[in-house]
Amino acid sequence: MPSSTSKERFVAKLSKEQRTLHDRLILYQSVRSEDVCAWFLAKDWTVAQVERGLAVYKQDAPEAAARGNPIDNVGGYIAAAIIADRIPRNIDEDFNREHATRSAPLYTFVEVTKRYVKILVGQSQETLEFNQPKDQFLRQFDKYLNMAKLYA
Repeated sequence: MPSSTSKERFVAKLSKEQRTLHDRLILYQSVRSEDVCAWFLAKDWTVAQVERGLAVYKQDAPEAAARGNPIDNVGGYIAAAIIADRIPRNIDEDFNREHATRSAPLYTFVEVTKRYVKILVGQSQETLEFNQPKDQFLRQFDKYLNMAKLYA
């Protein structure tokens, strides 16, 4: 285990943005300072990659705890998420899918698939993917729905 002065030397090599994330990770969970420094200095991971790994952990940890299998090694989990190039689920995606599914039976020109909803507007077919922010999806869905009603 490196001495505290060598730990400080590694932390001093981090950029301001990396150091801010480093401090946040150390305070947030019991992630070791050496691991975070190694991610940035030895593995050359970006701040965005580490933040994405943290987001995956924050998403998966409550689910794992609810199953009775809590995540013990936070740093290892974040590193594994980065290596696997995992991205967090879009929480709005489920809402968007449910909204389209509830609306589809009311209109003959709406079809819901696994990844998107298709709306027949006149002679053209518009598709909206579910993996977008809720407000943006609802705005576009309502716009296409109103246009389709004019042609129906």
